[in-house]
Amino acid sequence: AVRLFAQEILQQQSWEIGLMQRQLEHWDQRRENRPPDAMAWMGMEMPVEDMPGLASDEELRALRDAEGTAADALFLALMTDHHRAGIDMAAAAAERASDPWVRDLAERMARNQAIEIEEMEAARRRTGLADDPAGYEPGPFPDHVAADGMDGMDHSGG
Repeated sequence: AVRLFAQEILQQQSWEIGLMQRQLEHWDQRRENRPPDAMAWMGMEMPVEDMPGLASDEELRALRDAEGTAADALFLALMTDHHRAGIDMAAAAAERASDPWVRDLAERMARNQAIEIEEMEAARRRTGLADDPAGYEPGPFPDHVAADGMDGMDHSGG
């Protein structure tokens, strides 16, 4: 089950990255020209390596070293945090974007990642995997993400 989640996430996020890359090219922008810090556009400027939802070097090492159900549990915990951060960023983009294409994509990304979190959590519970596995440092996220991907916030119109 976890391998299928990983494959689906890889496929979905590769597609989303491709869409965003194509749109940047349409706007005559390049990913390489991004500012050195991340998330300034949403009022949370920080170094890229400090972004919420990114696994630390220690967590990635632990994942590489883990085997079997320990690896499954750690992957799900890390991916859940990654998606929670993605939901926050996508919701902020949907709220702030003036471009309808960006708004629509961001809303879809937030919604899809919230659904994936629910599916991963259900699989974790069903298989009895740990929710706080060895090697995992919980991220700064609420315990529950709404199915609409918007964490109960009003993101209509901005």
